[in-house]
This record gives sequence, structure tokens and C-alpha cells, in this order.
Amino acid sequence: MEPATALADHIQQLEEQLLRPDTRRSREELECLLASDFVEFASDGNAYDKVGVIEALQHESFFQRSISDFRLTLLSEDVVLATYQVTRQSANAGAAVSSMRSSIWSRRNNGWQLVFHPGTIRVAP
Repeated sequence: MEPATALADHIQQLEEQLLRPDTRRSREELECLLASDFVEFASDGNAYDKVGVIEALQHESFFQRSISDFRLTLLSEDVVLATYQVTRQSANAGAAVSSMRSSIWSRRNNGWQLVFHPGTIRVAP
């Protein structure tokens, strides 16, 4: 099993990969990163499966996104929970929006795949 720090770095890199526009528009990369039983509970209140997410990302507007406060919890040898904050900045320098995220990743087919991902918009106090 990977040392905890190396595993946390690897999962954070996968999360950051999913934020990049080239990955978000690549059906091939998304097919590899998202598990066949993937589910997302989006901040808009809707639930999406793998097919729905891949399709929606093909038409998504570009936003610069960054991760902060990344933490990883080992749930089992082959399942981890990542929690973090994403800050999204629009391409035309509009207001930044932060959201709290969590992801469940599972080691499958000799690699890590995203199984479940909910996001919640963070409201400033």
C-alpha cells in the first residue's frame, strides 16, 4: 500500500486533473477517471451519473478553479475520502465562488476512479 502522504498527493493530483478544461472536455480521460457507477450530487441540487456528467462537461463554460484545504481519509485499503475547498473564478474576472467538496475514490482496474462526488456552495458569513 502507498504511504499516506504519497497517496494524498496522488489523489489531489487526480482532483486537480478533473478541474482542468482539457480533462473536463476529454471523454477518454473522464471515462478513465470516473467509475462506471459514478454519481454526483451537484451544488445545483441535481444528481448526475457518469454519462450525464461527461455530456454536461462537453458544454461547460471555462472557469479557473483551485483547490485548498485538501485532506484525505483512508476508509479501507482501496477506498479513500477526499475533502477540500474549490474556488472558482470566471474567465472574465467575475466574483469568485467557493464550494466545499468531497470525493470517494476507489482503487479499481489497477488505478483510482472517482465513485461519488457531492459539492456544496459555500456562503460567506
